[in-house]
Amino acid sequence: MWWTTTRWSGGWPAGAPAVSAGASGTSSSDDKKDDKCDACGGALFQRDDDKEETVRHRLEVYQEQTAPLVSYYADEGILVGVDATGPVEEVTQRAMDAIRPFLG
Repeated sequence: MWWTTTRWSGGWPAGAPAVSAGASGTSSSDDKKDDKCDACGGALFQRDDDKEETVRHRLEVYQEQTAPLVSYYADEGILVGVDATGPVEEVTQRAMDAIRPFLG
């Protein structure tokens, strides 16, 4: 879980007025003495929902409350997996095709 919480909580995007698409994490440059984005020079900030403790809590809640539902619905024979890669239209079609037998 260390890698997950570190990776998910590493975001320090540049703030207004300049937002840099290249400022997606702190891994490449953790030495942010001036609190400026390397790409655009904008001020850096970390959102509360990107902090490690928040990500850690989300993962704990998932393990306690959500993960057990996967087993439950699989045992009931009503868990359907859908490949969610690709364009929205294709994923939507796959999802609709997957649930169609359950719609009656």
